[in-house]
Amino acid sequence: MTGIIYLVVLFLSALGFFVSFMIHDRKTTEKPLVCPLDSNCEAVTHSEFGRIFGIDLEILGMLYYGLTFFLFSYLAFVAVSVPQLFYFVVLAMSLLAFLFSFYLVLIQFIVLREWCFWCLVSGLFCALIFFADLSLVKDFLIGMLVDYRKFILVVHVIFSSIALGAVTFSDLFFFKFLKDLRMADWEVFVLKTFSEIIWLLIPLIFITGIALYLPMMGIMNAKASFLVESLIFPIIVINGFFLNIFVTPRLKKISFNEPHRHTIGELILLRRLSFASGAISITSWYSVFILAMIDPAISFLGLLSIYLLILVLAITVSQVALKHMH
Repeated sequence: MTGIIYLVVLFLSALGFFVSFMIHDRKTTEKPLVCPLDSNCEAVTHSEFGRIFGIDLEILGMLYYGLTFFLFSYLAFVAVSVPQLFYFVVLAMSLLAFLFSFYLVLIQFIVLREWCFWCLVSGLFCALIFFADLSLVKDFLIGMLVDYRKFILVVHVIFSSIALGAVTFSDLFFFKFLKDLRMADWEVFVLKTFSEIIWLLIPLIFITGIALYLPMMGIMNAKASFLVESLIFPIIVINGFFLNIFVTPRLKKISFNEPHRHTIGELILLRRLSFASGAISITSWYSVFILAMIDPAISFLGLLSIYLLILVLAITVSQVALKHMH
């Protein structure tokens, strides 16, 4: 059965590499990308979401599928004995690709409102590869996570610390922009880079967090601080998605006098939303970090009430601060 799974992953990764290469070839040669099912592939592949850190996503796709093909070729035809950590790294890599593909599907559905057939096919390949990888480790996954728990914890703390610093810098930088809605090109680049770093770290924090949670599920579920963290983390993701996908792009268009659909009072509303979202971001990230570092002897409802009270206070302060800027 294991050999069949290896071959399936090899087949999927080869197809994924071909799809990614085809998209890249059409973009670089400026040839039309034929898109079945009456979808608009080029509207998606040429959008602002088609690159991260200045790299085209299809190039990252080729790197991922190529690396997956290489690793599973090694497993299928060369390896005699493979350490469990190898499987964990492969699983984590495929989960990251799966989560990123899911994010891109949301972008197509919610933001672009256009579908790229080949992008969806690639996302399906990522999902199938992840579940295939998961089937390989399901029998020894928990034991493996216990053995490498200290290592995973260190990595999780590092990712969380970097994300906290990036969020703090990014939010302060963004508040500076909101004062006069003026931003130089280099400042736009810096803000965009930090935003991409944060969005890269969020799934990495999620993956390492799940790896820490699974072996100690019973203990963690009994901890009030962990339960509150679990509620705050989705708030962080949803708030960040709302700010970066809906609010910030419209503010930038106003700042640089780019064409957009203008509505009465939009600038005031966008600035209010931005300040509120920034307050939610700072409060939530620091709350998660503090709760992860300490385990206060307070009930679940008590911790949740404290978080919500601080959150409301932070949003209120942000709106008062905005009012005094005028």
